[in-house]
Amino acid sequence: MSGRTNTHHGLASLAARQYGIVTRAQLADLGLTERAVELYLRNGGLQAWHRDVFAVGHGGLSAHGLCMAAVLFRGDGAVLSFQSAVWLWGLERKLEIPVGVSVPGGSGRGRRSEEFGLHRCPDLREEDLTTTELMPVTAVPRTLLDYASIARQYKLELAVERADRMGLLLPVAFERVLDELPEHPGREPLWRSLTLCRDRDLYGTRAA
Repeated sequence: MSGRTNTHHGLASLAARQYGIVTRAQLADLGLTERAVELYLRNGGLQAWHRDVFAVGHGGLSAHGLCMAAVLFRGDGAVLSFQSAVWLWGLERKLEIPVGVSVPGGSGRGRRSEEFGLHRCPDLREEDLTTTELMPVTAVPRTLLDYASIARQYKLELAVERADRMGLLLPVAFERVLDELPEHPGREPLWRSLTLCRDRDLYGTRAA
């Protein structure tokens, strides 16, 4: 098999794992030179989403592809978060734009950058990070904690109840995140929603 064929298969395999999205650095790792990237762009094999992020073989992105593009654009350590993570976990039906992405560091708790959708979070912990559907994302407790800081209360309550129905509302994990991040702006609204869910005999019953 020729090197060109190997490169083509490597690109196809990578794109399949990343919802059709690749970065310039990943293309270089596959052996594509800048000239080769330009040729792919000219013949439609790549579509530029950003100067360093590309869609493979098409111009339109699925919702998952849009989320992956946003995460890869933000670089190492970036994870899908806030409403976008709520959507990915299946706790809300519609993905809102801009896609929410959190990165470690910065000042403030979950502070929004002037760049749309970017949250700089100095308090992101290892247990807050996971992967689902091949996407780096905040774990469910952290997802709902962050979401609680921006969502209307009724939408938060709906997300909490859906999490319980799906077996994702594990009491120990939620108690831990509330205890360890007492100054997070989402703590009080999330606590109220969890309490309401528990009072309805929902909280933890399906996960037990």
